[in-house]
Amino acid sequence: MFLYPPFLFVAVLTFAGQADDPFITLRYARNILNGDGVVFNPGQHVQGFTSFTHLGIAVAALSLSTSHALLLLKLSSLLFAALAVTEGARLVEGLGLHRWLIRVGLVAIGGCWIIGYAASNGLETSIAMWLIAFIARRLTIRGPTEGVWLVAVAGFLVVFTRPESVLLMAAMALGGVVAYRSTKTVRACLWFVGPVLGAIGSAALSLILFGSLVPNTFAAKDASLSHGIYHGIGYILVPFAPPWLAFAVMMTLGVLAGFGLWTAIRTERRYLILVAVVLAQVVFILHSAGDWMHGGRFLAPAIVPTIALGVIGINTIDHTQDRSSRPSRRRAVQWITSAALITTSLLPAIVAGDPVWKIHGLGNGQLLAAGGYRFSSLWVTLPTRFDCLAAGTTVASTEIGYLGFERPDLRILDMRGLTDTTIARTAPQTDKFNGGVVDNGWWRGYDPVGKALLAAHPDVIASIKIAPRRMVLYHEYRLVRKERFGDAKIAFYARVGTPPPQCIS
Repeated sequence: MFLYPPFLFVAVLTFAGQADDPFITLRYARNILNGDGVVFNPGQHVQGFTSFTHLGIAVAALSLSTSHALLLLKLSSLLFAALAVTEGARLVEGLGLHRWLIRVGLVAIGGCWIIGYAASNGLETSIAMWLIAFIARRLTIRGPTEGVWLVAVAGFLVVFTRPESVLLMAAMALGGVVAYRSTKTVRACLWFVGPVLGAIGSAALSLILFGSLVPNTFAAKDASLSHGIYHGIGYILVPFAPPWLAFAVMMTLGVLAGFGLWTAIRTERRYLILVAVVLAQVVFILHSAGDWMHGGRFLAPAIVPTIALGVIGINTIDHTQDRSSRPSRRRAVQWITSAALITTSLLPAIVAGDPVWKIHGLGNGQLLAAGGYRFSSLWVTLPTRFDCLAAGTTVASTEIGYLGFERPDLRILDMRGLTDTTIARTAPQTDKFNGGVVDNGWWRGYDPVGKALLAAHPDVIASIKIAPRRMVLYHEYRLVRKERFGDAKIAFYARVGTPPPQCIS
């Protein structure tokens, strides 16, 4: 009663939120099913997706339905998010707190807006969130020596799902060594064999299939440290709009979790495992500059431990009150702190504006159109602008997700470098952001994106980064059309000396 109704409530309020990134993985899945291999373009071996686990789910979804593949991915995300909140509930219940405080924790976890968005994005986020919550619960409540191999398997799976999760696993192992000092270090860290094997397996598979140890997406988003820290701090403190409300919400959660941290340091060392998860994810966010999608996706892996620390913090505040305090005063503090924690979970989902009733149809395009992003209309409409292009035509674009999935017969050059090794590896860090390479001067022709375009010689270029002049890339391409889709603009360029395709002229 205190867990699943809030979860369903928030899922309803966030289920329409949808970016086009799942369609990149779905294009890989389609090529696998077509017998072309694990490729974005046939013959081009580059890992433009992050998660092998998610790729497997995408293959299964596409096998069941092509027109409703995104819906199946969203439903799988919802399932794993439900498992994550279940693990969060078990974690809170295992802390040995008062029943009223356990109920507060259940509502806060079930009604968490970050979990709600993870339940709807059709990506691997909720899988990682569930597995991390499971491992954190087992290590915190049962210790590192009970059910070692089950925890190790979960650790293997989470690193195989998100390679950077090995950082969280290492932090949890270190936290376990400090928390359970009476246990020999080898026994306390035995479960960590799973994450290590997961990292080796993921890297080996990437090396065999793509010739790289990590996904190409990591290289395309490898921004400078200063950029990562600056935008990462903003990502943590202001993960949604309006900024003043987001800052108030995140600071409130941070203060409550801070009291939980105090308890972990002073009395309950086992809580250091939860602290380790949160700190490790913060380090990752500060390195990666966060994520560009709605819903705090990079906050999700650590959100269950964070809320658990918030619950512990409320318990700490309650116990630090003078025993001679009036019962009415103590109850008031309990009500205020409990309401604050629940508000940090529920309020963002209420103001977000991505409820399920925005969706008008369950097809791929219909779900994407309701996504609530600036580029939603552009993503959905862009494939129709290329109806006249013949199979085998090369198109370069900054928006390749839904376009690449809807037109598997086209050869796509990704100007953001997510599925292009040359751009990802050669672009300077100043051009790399949390959404990939952003080259504001591609039309000049002498930077990595411009060179890649001249080398590939695409038939059409479609870019949201519009050149300030009509003739671009050493006058080899010319502007043929600018178009607005909702709040987004895009420009189409064709080769000089050949008639432009009728569908974009």
